[in-house]
Amino acid sequence: MRVLIGLILVALVAVSASAQTTIQPTKAEFTASLDHAAVVTGTTTPIVTNYTIEVRAGASVVLAPVSIGKPTPDGTNTISVLLSSIAGFLSLPKNTVYTAIVSAVGPSGSAPSTPSGPFVFAPTPAAPSGLVVKP
Repeated sequence: MRVLIGLILVALVAVSASAQTTIQPTKAEFTASLDHAAVVTGTTTPIVTNYTIEVRAGASVVLAPVSIGKPTPDGTNTISVLLSSIAGFLSLPKNTVYTAIVSAVGPSGSAPSTPSGPFVFAPTPAAPSGLVVKP
C-alpha cells in the first residue's frame, strides 16, 4: 500500500515561494494524494475517504480539522476548495497570521501535508468621523 505522504498543500490562493503573507485568501489548492483513487487490495474500500483542513495560529490549532469531503482533482491532479465552503473558516479572527494543513483521511488513519504559507484576513477599517457638509 502506498503511503499517503504524497499530499502537499500547494497554496492558499497565491502564496509565493518567498512565503509572503497572503491577504484575504478565497480558496485552498493542493495536490491530491497519490492514493486519491486507490482502493484497499481485494476490496472496494477507498484508501482515501476524505480530506480535512486544519488552521493554526503559531503552534495553536484554531480551527479543528474540518472535512472538505473528497473533491475531484482537475487535469493536473490539483484540488481547489472555496474557503467560504469550509465551516468556520471565514469567521476566524481578523488580523491574525494563520497557516493551514490538509490531511488525506482513510480507514487506516490520516497523513498531513506540510503547512501552507502564511495568510491573514484583514480587519475592516474604522469609519472616518467628523464629516461636515459645508456651503
